Amino acid sequence: MKHRTLIIVAGLQGCGKSTLCDSLAKQFHCQVLHASKLFRELNHLDEKTTGWWEKAGLKFIQQRSRNTKMDEQLDEIILSTIQEGNWVVDSWTMPCLSREGIKVWLKASDEERSKRIAERDNISQKEALEKIRERMKNEQRIYKKLYGFTFGEDLGPFHLVLDNTRLKPKETLDIVHHAVNVLLKAKP
Repeated sequence: MKHRTLIIVAGLQGCGKSTLCDSLAKQFHCQVLHASKLFRELNHLDEKTTGWWEKAGLKFIQQRSRNTKMDEQLDEIILSTIQEGNWVVDSWTMPCLSREGIKVWLKASDEERSKRIAERDNISQKEALEKIRERMKNEQRIYKKLYGFTFGEDLGPFHLVLDNTRLKPKETLDIVHHAVNVLLKAKP
């Protein structure tokens, strides 16, 4: 019997989730779903801006804190979408909401993440650090209220937790690819 592939990647902003998901999708011949991109599309938000979440998105997070319907709708769409086919998903909630899939948590130090975001978004590292900390606090509040888990702290659902602070994207991909291969072979 052929197994379908579902890989769910989560982690804080600036950890390289999007890069990893795109690479894993190519290697495992899967479709890729970036929850943040889908979220912006569903809510008709300008996604052309690099680093949108760290800029205009912080104001939008405050709206989401008051009305979680948008988050619930997004998660329902993702859960429905990934029921069939082979997927690599970049999502903060799916590791806790989906009963299926190989789940990977990427992490990196605040300093490294702020450095990556500062370079990507052409802002100061200090500004990037302030924004990622503010976003983390707000996102944790939303997911605690909505689903009861503490994002970034409840790592129980994950098969692999990888600190890539000192790793290059290719090294991160190689480690995760190997782990996913092992876990796929061990699948009942």
